[in-house]
Amino acid sequence: MFIVYGVYNLGRGQRVFDRTHCDICGKTNRPVVSYSAREFVHLMFVPLVPLGKNRIVRSCGTCKHFYKLPLKGSKLKAAIDELRREALARIGTDINHTLSDLADLAHMGDFEGAESIIKALDGHSQGARWLAEARFLTLKGDDQNAEASFRKALELDRTSGTPDYWFGHFLLMQGRDGEAVAQLSQAVQRDPGYEYSGLLHDFHLVRKQRRNWAGLATIMAELVRLHPEATGDKTFSKLYAKACRKAGRATGSANPYAQA
Repeated sequence: MFIVYGVYNLGRGQRVFDRTHCDICGKTNRPVVSYSAREFVHLMFVPLVPLGKNRIVRSCGTCKHFYKLPLKGSKLKAAIDELRREALARIGTDINHTLSDLADLAHMGDFEGAESIIKALDGHSQGARWLAEARFLTLKGDDQNAEASFRKALELDRTSGTPDYWFGHFLLMQGRDGEAVAQLSQAVQRDPGYEYSGLLHDFHLVRKQRRNWAGLATIMAELVRLHPEATGDKTFSKLYAKACRKAGRATGSANPYAQA
């Protein structure tokens, strides 16, 4: 008879779910989860001896790696305090940096800090404020209210492609590929200078789900028109050719989003 023993974390307090890049396995669009839990010594997976409480940060659904920070002590608090200061100092500069800071605070369990960033945006841009709220609600799993906040951000910011990009990303996570590709196309139209690399990660998700190849071919054709250098990326070119083949169109064919 084998005896199984060890330690594991039990609990799911302040759970945060996201899809992002894993620094360990290097995969993109991986499901990652963060939560607060108590560590136990177990025997045959029966918890016996309680140990300290930890914050499990960015547990990757692929490689299962995670960062563990004790909830008690100065290490987690110092990290949160430093991140808060840096995040608030960056308010009003680049909204994508702010959204990244907000996600980092949420993953560390500092929901109060994430909310303080949202409030700080009130004095800069209402569109950015609603976008940050939508992102925070997405991380907490409140998809219904997150979608309403995304739509509010789109109403208030009709020039930047950033709200369109993040809403498109959200729709992809929901499996609503047709709507997502249309939203990402809108992001490209509004902001032609936007880096295609972030969108490329989302395209791989569409490819994985094997839906809407016509929509994928359309937006990639627009990206090639706006960023001819994208064809130099072998991964991009391979996916573009496959999307066109699946959609039954020639690579580089005209698309409805192209402008004269």
